[in-house]
Amino acid sequence: MTATTRRGALAAAGAAALALRAGDAAARASNGDRAVLGRLIVVERSAAVAYEQAAGAASLSSRERAVARDFGAQEREHVAVLGRALQGIGGRPPSADPAPADVRVGAKALAEVRERADVLGFLLGFELETVRLYYEAHQRLGRGALLRTTGAIMGNEGQHLAVVRRALGRDPIPTAFETGR
Repeated sequence: MTATTRRGALAAAGAAALALRAGDAAARASNGDRAVLGRLIVVERSAAVAYEQAAGAASLSSRERAVARDFGAQEREHVAVLGRALQGIGGRPPSADPAPADVRVGAKALAEVRERADVLGFLLGFELETVRLYYEAHQRLGRGALLRTTGAIMGNEGQHLAVVRRALGRDPIPTAFETGR
């Protein structure tokens, strides 16, 4: 198992705070399914930015950078799917800004992080928080089709989480049901 550095622990904690913050503005805007989907769109945009930056991190292997690029593309697809679902219930996706400024700044630092474990720790924290937000969203969504859509995306986020855990030398699936906690 890879030892976590102090910087890595701080990066993971920062990732969780950034993911949570990314969705807060949309959640405050209104209630209901539209607000939930809007929040998830902002979080997914933030995840795409984080993976794009990780793909440029020199501390990752070429294979890990390729996986980060693939995961970033999947996050962008999640944004598109959630946007269509939101429009299907009469909503409009949040601003086209790819991610809040603080998320862009935090993720940009990934490319400059020298320790592989720190980059992966940031992504682990971000994925844990993203899965947690989906878990909570499922408790609020009221439509079966939206639950199926967001459930499929949550499953993919769980796959990302397993890959990042394995890269860190951890058990990729420590529990039968992931809640992000």
